[in-house]
Amino acid sequence: MRPEENLPSVLSGIWAGYSFRSKLSHTPGGNAHVLQMKDLEDHYSRVGTSLTCIRTDTVPDKFLLHAGDVLFLAKGANNYALAYTPVLPRVIPASAFFILRPNLQKVDPGYLAWYINQAPVQQYLKAHAVGKHTPNINKDVLARITLPVPPLARQQTIAAIDRLRREEMLLLRTIQARRAELIARQLLTAVSTPAADGPRP
Repeated sequence: MRPEENLPSVLSGIWAGYSFRSKLSHTPGGNAHVLQMKDLEDHYSRVGTSLTCIRTDTVPDKFLLHAGDVLFLAKGANNYALAYTPVLPRVIPASAFFILRPNLQKVDPGYLAWYINQAPVQQYLKAHAVGKHTPNINKDVLARITLPVPPLARQQTIAAIDRLRREEMLLLRTIQARRAELIARQLLTAVSTPAADGPRP
């Protein structure tokens, strides 16, 4: 079995998202976008495009997401990770997230997110969450995660297979939703159309 490494050893940095001190309000024409928990779509697997736009000149550049960063949702009951693909310019994750910046010489972002989402790691995270009403994963708990680090080519293959699996699940959910809509329309048509062989006056 390949030896495991601790999470910090495959990262070039790990830090919490930005803590905004006031309520966020949408500012059309702003210079940045804020990523919040509500902006995650498809079972926390991707970032939506309807992020709150703000104007700010005070947020340090380190909080701006880069392609290949891994976002970890630290607050709430669903502590999932996802590899970030840019959707809008200058995206700043809120403090509900940790930003994991992979060392790309050691670990593939998609592989890292996939591994964090697997049952053994998820069970570890749930066992070490703190907070009664809103579970929270702190940085020390996150840093104690260990993971196997196979060759990058194998990591990339695993990440690609996982991406295809998620795309398949999204297509299946779309098909199921459209099928349900079609059947509902047909049934409504059936109950609103007089039967051809019904009683006549």
